[in-house]
Amino acid sequence: EVVCMVAPDSVHNQPGKFTAQSYLGAAHIVPTPYSRDQRGLVDTGLSTMRVHRDNRISCPYFNLAPSLIPGTDLILTTGRHFANYHAQHVPVAVLKPPIEFPFMRFYQLWHPARHRSASHAWLRDMLTSASQALRDLRDLDPAARA
Repeated sequence: EVVCMVAPDSVHNQPGKFTAQSYLGAAHIVPTPYSRDQRGLVDTGLSTMRVHRDNRISCPYFNLAPSLIPGTDLILTTGRHFANYHAQHVPVAVLKPPIEFPFMRFYQLWHPARHRSASHAWLRDMLTSASQALRDLRDLDPAARA
């Protein structure tokens, strides 16, 4: 699920102020892409709507991005698990975005030479089980469906 991280005292965290128009006009923190040709889920979703956001700050380390938020009106659009984890350590508010984004999908990719490796297969199975457990927890949470 895609969410937005903002400072608790940000204008975006005030009731009725976080609109699609304010989201698109706001300054955003975005992760530095791996390549110039790569676009993330958020920018790809916005481009299908033929709109764009102000990608004001490019952050080379995604885990650093939440620490740039406090005391600003910057927005970081990211996944709920990432946001909830960092909200325990950095003073931020986690908001539902005012624009609907596609659901985040994650894939496991590996080199064909590792396909039959027992240890690699074990790791893939562990990651699959963990992601299924998270998906099951999400499906049990009525707030996640709102």
